[in-house]
Amino acid sequence: MRILSTGACGFIASHLNEALTDTGHRVTGVDNLLTGSLDNWRVADSNIFDITERANFYALSNRVEPEVVIHCAASYNDPDKWHRDTQINVEGGINAALVAKHHNAHLIYFQTILPPVSSYAISKIAAEQYMRLSGVDLTVMRLANIYGPRNLSGPIPVFYKRLMSGDPCVVVDTTREMVFIDDLVRGVQQVVTERLTGTFDVCTGRPVEIIELFNGVRDALKMDIRAPIIPPDPDDVQGTVLPERGIPGWEPRVTLGDGIFRTVASYQASGVERTFTHLRIGQKDV
Repeated sequence: MRILSTGACGFIASHLNEALTDTGHRVTGVDNLLTGSLDNWRVADSNIFDITERANFYALSNRVEPEVVIHCAASYNDPDKWHRDTQINVEGGINAALVAKHHNAHLIYFQTILPPVSSYAISKIAAEQYMRLSGVDLTVMRLANIYGPRNLSGPIPVFYKRLMSGDPCVVVDTTREMVFIDDLVRGVQQVVTERLTGTFDVCTGRPVEIIELFNGVRDALKMDIRAPIIPPDPDDVQGTVLPERGIPGWEPRVTLGDGIFRTVASYQASGVERTFTHLRIGQKDV
Protein backbone atom coordinates (compact mmCIF):
# COMPACT_ATOMS: atom_id res chain seq x y z
CA MET A 1 0.00 0.00 0.00
CA ARG A 2 0.99 3.62 -0.45
CA ILE A 3 1.35 5.11 3.04
CA LEU A 4 1.87 8.74 4.04
CA SER A 5 3.46 9.08 7.47
CA THR A 6 3.54 12.33 9.46
CA GLY A 7 6.09 12.88 12.20
CA ALA A 8 8.07 10.31 10.24
CA CYS A 9 11.38 10.83 12.04
CA GLY A 10 9.91 10.61 15.52
CA PHE A 11 9.98 7.71 17.94
CA ILE A 12 6.77 5.88 17.05
CA ALA A 13 6.56 6.73 13.35
CA SER A 14 10.15 5.73 12.59
CA HIS A 15 9.60 2.23 14.00
CA LEU A 16 6.32 1.92 12.10
CA ASN A 17 7.87 3.12 8.86
CA GLU A 18 10.68 0.58 9.06
CA ALA A 19 8.33 -2.32 9.79
CA LEU A 20 5.81 -1.34 7.10
CA THR A 21 8.55 -0.87 4.51
CA ASP A 22 10.03 -4.25 5.40
CA THR A 23 6.65 -5.89 4.74
CA GLY A 24 6.34 -4.39 1.26
CA HIS A 25 4.46 -1.14 1.77
CA ARG A 26 5.66 2.08 0.14
CA VAL A 27 6.04 4.64 2.90
CA THR A 28 6.57 8.36 2.34
CA GLY A 29 7.27 10.52 5.37
CA VAL A 30 7.16 14.17 6.39
CA ASP A 31 8.71 15.72 9.50
CA ASN A 32 9.75 19.17 10.71
CA LEU A 33 12.60 17.67 12.82
CA LEU A 34 11.74 19.72 15.92
CA THR A 35 11.71 16.58 18.08
CA GLY A 36 12.38 13.94 15.43
CA SER A 37 15.75 13.04 13.97
CA LEU A 38 17.02 11.88 10.59
CA ASP A 39 19.04 9.32 12.54
CA ASN A 40 15.71 7.61 13.29
CA TRP A 41 14.36 7.42 9.74
CA ARG A 42 15.80 9.36 6.83
CA VAL A 43 13.34 11.07 4.48
CA ALA A 44 14.07 13.11 1.36
CA ASP A 45 15.03 16.72 1.98
CA SER A 46 11.94 17.87 0.10
CA ASN A 47 9.77 16.30 2.80
CA ILE A 48 11.30 18.23 5.70
CA PHE A 49 8.56 20.72 6.50
CA ASP A 50 5.78 21.39 8.97
CA ILE A 51 2.42 19.70 8.42
CA THR A 52 0.76 23.07 9.02
CA GLU A 53 2.27 24.15 5.68
CA ARG A 54 -0.80 23.17 3.73
CA ALA A 55 0.54 23.85 0.24
CA ASN A 56 3.56 21.61 0.80
CA PHE A 57 1.59 18.90 2.58
CA TYR A 58 -1.19 18.78 0.01
CA ALA A 59 1.32 18.75 -2.85
CA LEU A 60 3.17 15.85 -1.25
CA SER A 61 -0.05 13.92 -0.73
CA ASN A 62 -1.11 14.50 -4.34
CA ARG A 63 2.20 13.05 -5.46
CA VAL A 64 1.94 10.05 -3.14
CA GLU A 65 -1.82 9.43 -3.53
CA PRO A 66 -1.89 7.61 -0.19
CA GLU A 67 -4.13 4.68 0.57
CA VAL A 68 -3.28 5.05 4.27
CA VAL A 69 -2.37 8.18 6.26
CA ILE A 70 -0.65 7.46 9.59
CA HIS A 71 -0.74 10.66 11.61
CA CYS A 72 1.99 10.61 14.26
CA ALA A 73 3.10 14.26 14.18
CA ALA A 74 2.41 16.09 17.44
CA SER A 75 3.61 19.00 19.55
CA TYR A 76 4.31 17.86 23.11
CA ASN A 77 7.62 19.29 24.30
CA ASP A 78 6.51 22.45 26.17
CA PRO A 79 3.31 22.68 28.27
CA ASP A 80 3.20 26.48 27.90
CA LYS A 81 3.30 26.67 24.10
CA TRP A 82 -0.46 26.67 23.59
CA HIS A 83 -0.37 28.28 20.16
CA ARG A 84 2.18 25.75 18.93
CA ASP A 85 0.15 22.83 20.29
CA THR A 86 -2.95 24.18 18.59
CA GLN A 87 -1.16 24.69 15.28
CA ILE A 88 0.56 21.31 15.11
CA ASN A 89 -1.99 19.13 16.86
CA VAL A 90 -5.27 20.68 15.75
CA GLU A 91 -4.42 22.26 12.39
CA GLY A 92 -2.07 19.41 11.55
CA GLY A 93 -4.79 16.92 12.42
CA ILE A 94 -7.24 18.76 10.20
CA ASN A 95 -4.77 18.67 7.33
CA ALA A 96 -4.25 14.93 7.80
CA ALA A 97 -8.01 14.39 7.78
CA LEU A 98 -8.54 16.46 4.63
CA VAL A 99 -5.74 14.63 2.82
CA ALA A 100 -7.27 11.29 3.80
CA LYS A 101 -10.70 12.48 2.67
CA HIS A 102 -9.42 13.75 -0.68
CA HIS A 103 -7.66 10.48 -1.45
CA ASN A 104 -10.26 8.19 0.15
CA ALA A 105 -7.50 6.95 2.44
CA HIS A 106 -7.64 5.14 5.74
CA LEU A 107 -6.59 7.56 8.52
CA ILE A 108 -4.81 6.20 11.60
CA TYR A 109 -4.52 8.56 14.57
CA PHE A 110 -2.70 8.08 17.86
CA GLN A 111 -4.63 9.58 20.74
CA THR A 112 -3.63 10.36 24.30
CA ILE A 113 -5.44 8.60 27.14
CA LEU A 114 -5.21 11.74 29.26
CA PRO A 115 -8.26 13.86 30.06
CA PRO A 116 -8.02 17.55 29.02
CA VAL A 117 -5.59 18.52 31.80
CA SER A 118 -2.87 20.02 29.59
CA SER A 119 -2.48 21.94 26.35
CA TYR A 120 -1.20 18.78 24.69
CA ALA A 121 -4.18 16.70 25.75
CA ILE A 122 -6.73 19.40 24.90
CA SER A 123 -5.33 19.87 21.40
CA LYS A 124 -5.06 16.13 20.72
CA ILE A 125 -8.67 15.59 21.78
CA ALA A 126 -9.85 18.51 19.62
CA ALA A 127 -8.06 17.11 16.57
CA GLU A 128 -9.91 13.81 16.90
CA GLN A 129 -13.25 15.61 16.76
CA TYR A 130 -12.34 17.25 13.44
CA MET A 131 -11.24 13.88 12.09
CA ARG A 132 -14.60 12.38 13.00
CA LEU A 133 -16.34 15.37 11.44
CA SER A 134 -14.52 14.68 8.15
CA GLY A 135 -16.23 11.32 7.71
CA VAL A 136 -13.04 9.45 6.69
CA ASP A 137 -12.35 5.81 7.47
CA LEU A 138 -10.78 6.46 10.85
CA THR A 139 -8.87 4.37 13.34
CA VAL A 140 -8.14 6.00 16.68
CA MET A 141 -5.56 4.16 18.75
CA ARG A 142 -5.64 5.27 22.36
CA LEU A 143 -2.12 4.66 23.55
CA ALA A 144 -0.73 3.70 26.88
CA ASN A 145 2.79 5.01 27.44
CA ILE A 146 4.82 3.64 24.55
CA TYR A 147 8.52 3.13 25.28
CA GLY A 148 11.56 1.65 23.62
CA PRO A 149 14.63 2.63 21.60
CA ARG A 150 14.52 6.26 20.31
CA ASN A 151 11.95 7.32 22.90
CA LEU A 152 12.84 10.68 24.46
CA SER A 153 9.74 11.34 26.54
CA GLY A 154 8.50 9.90 29.80
CA PRO A 155 10.26 8.57 32.89
CA ILE A 156 12.59 5.98 31.33
CA PRO A 157 14.82 8.28 29.22
CA VAL A 158 14.77 10.94 31.96
CA PHE A 159 15.95 8.45 34.57
CA TYR A 160 18.61 7.12 32.21
CA LYS A 161 19.94 10.59 31.37
CA ARG A 162 20.05 11.74 34.96
CA LEU A 163 21.63 8.55 36.28
CA MET A 164 24.30 8.61 33.61
CA SER A 165 25.02 12.30 34.34
CA GLY A 166 25.21 11.72 38.08
CA ASP A 167 22.23 14.02 38.69
CA PRO A 168 19.71 13.28 41.45
CA CYS A 169 16.43 11.58 40.52
CA VAL A 170 13.01 11.91 42.08
CA VAL A 171 10.14 9.47 41.57
CA VAL A 172 6.56 10.68 41.28
CA ASP A 173 4.06 8.64 43.28
CA THR A 174 1.86 7.68 40.36
CA THR A 175 1.42 4.90 37.82
CA ARG A 176 1.59 4.41 34.06
CA GLU A 177 0.44 1.87 31.49
CA MET A 178 3.55 0.75 29.60
CA VAL A 179 3.63 -0.87 26.14
CA PHE A 180 6.85 -1.65 24.27
CA ILE A 181 7.16 -0.18 20.77
CA ASP A 182 7.40 -3.59 19.04
CA ASP A 183 3.99 -4.52 20.43
CA LEU A 184 2.43 -1.29 19.14
CA VAL A 185 4.00 -1.87 15.71
CA ARG A 186 2.37 -5.31 15.48
CA GLY A 187 -1.00 -3.77 16.29
CA VAL A 188 -0.65 -1.05 13.67
CA GLN A 189 0.41 -3.56 11.03
CA GLN A 190 -2.78 -5.49 11.73
CA VAL A 191 -4.90 -2.33 11.53
CA VAL A 192 -3.32 -1.40 8.18
CA THR A 193 -3.62 -4.88 6.67
CA GLU A 194 -7.21 -5.46 7.77
CA ARG A 195 -8.25 -1.80 7.41
CA LEU A 196 -9.74 -1.91 10.87
CA THR A 197 -11.67 1.21 11.82
CA GLY A 198 -12.97 2.39 15.17
CA THR A 199 -11.30 3.15 18.50
CA PHE A 200 -8.85 0.68 20.00
CA ASP A 201 -6.99 0.76 23.30
CA VAL A 202 -3.35 -0.30 23.12
CA CYS A 203 -2.56 -1.41 26.65
CA THR A 204 -1.47 -4.18 28.99
CA GLY A 205 -4.14 -3.72 31.65
CA ARG A 206 -1.42 -3.43 34.29
CA PRO A 207 -0.59 -0.17 36.07
CA VAL A 208 3.13 0.25 36.70
CA GLU A 209 4.42 2.39 39.55
CA ILE A 210 7.03 4.95 38.50
CA ILE A 211 9.39 3.55 41.13
CA GLU A 212 9.32 0.26 39.20
CA LEU A 213 10.47 2.09 36.07
CA PHE A 214 13.27 3.80 38.02
CA ASN A 215 14.38 0.51 39.52
CA GLY A 216 14.34 -1.12 36.10
CA VAL A 217 16.61 1.54 34.58
CA ARG A 218 18.89 1.53 37.62
CA ASP A 219 19.19 -2.26 37.57
CA ALA A 220 19.88 -2.32 33.82
CA LEU A 221 22.74 0.12 34.48
CA LYS A 222 23.93 -2.03 37.42
CA MET A 223 23.77 0.92 39.82
CA ASP A 224 22.91 0.95 43.51
CA ILE A 225 21.00 4.22 43.88
CA ARG A 226 17.72 5.10 45.56
CA ALA A 227 15.39 7.99 44.70
CA PRO A 228 12.94 9.90 46.90
CA ILE A 229 9.24 9.63 46.09
CA ILE A 230 7.23 12.84 45.68
CA PRO A 231 3.47 13.44 45.20
CA PRO A 232 2.17 14.04 41.66
CA ASP A 233 1.35 17.50 40.28
CA PRO A 234 -2.25 18.25 39.21
CA ASP A 235 -1.52 17.61 35.52
CA ASP A 236 -0.08 14.16 36.23
CA VAL A 237 -3.04 11.80 36.08
CA GLN A 238 -2.98 8.79 38.41
CA GLY A 239 -3.48 5.28 37.11
CA THR A 240 -3.88 5.55 33.32
CA VAL A 241 -5.20 2.06 32.57
CA LEU A 242 -7.17 1.30 29.40
CA PRO A 243 -9.65 -1.56 29.95
CA GLU A 244 -12.13 -1.00 27.13
CA ARG A 245 -11.59 -2.27 23.56
CA GLY A 246 -8.42 -3.78 22.17
CA ILE A 247 -7.36 -4.73 18.66
CA PRO A 248 -8.93 -8.13 17.88
CA GLY A 249 -6.51 -10.90 18.78
CA TRP A 250 -3.73 -8.51 19.82
CA GLU A 251 -1.95 -8.73 23.13
CA PRO A 252 1.41 -7.41 24.35
CA ARG A 253 4.32 -9.84 24.22
CA VAL A 254 7.32 -7.90 25.58
CA THR A 255 7.63 -7.95 29.36
CA LEU A 256 8.44 -4.72 31.18
CA GLY A 257 11.78 -6.03 32.39
CA ASP A 258 12.88 -7.07 28.91
CA GLY A 259 11.56 -3.85 27.39
CA ILE A 260 13.46 -1.63 29.83
CA PHE A 261 16.64 -3.66 29.34
CA ARG A 262 16.42 -3.31 25.54
CA THR A 263 15.61 0.39 25.82
CA VAL A 264 18.55 1.11 28.12
CA ALA A 265 20.86 -0.88 25.84
CA SER A 266 19.80 1.31 22.92
CA TYR A 267 20.48 4.45 24.96
CA GLN A 268 23.94 3.18 25.84
CA ALA A 269 24.62 2.66 22.14
CA SER A 270 23.30 6.03 20.91
CA GLY A 271 23.08 8.28 23.97
CA VAL A 272 20.28 10.56 25.18
CA GLU A 273 21.00 14.24 24.59
CA ARG A 274 17.59 15.68 25.51
CA THR A 275 14.23 14.59 26.86
CA PHE A 276 10.72 16.04 26.58
CA THR A 277 7.50 16.15 28.54
CA HIS A 278 4.14 17.88 28.12
CA LEU A 279 3.71 17.87 31.92
CA ARG A 280 4.99 20.52 34.28
CA ILE A 281 6.81 18.04 36.48
CA GLY A 282 10.56 17.59 36.07
CA GLN A 283 12.55 19.15 33.26
CA LYS A 284 10.83 20.27 30.07
CA ASP A 285 13.91 20.04 27.88
CA VAL A 286 17.12 18.93 29.52
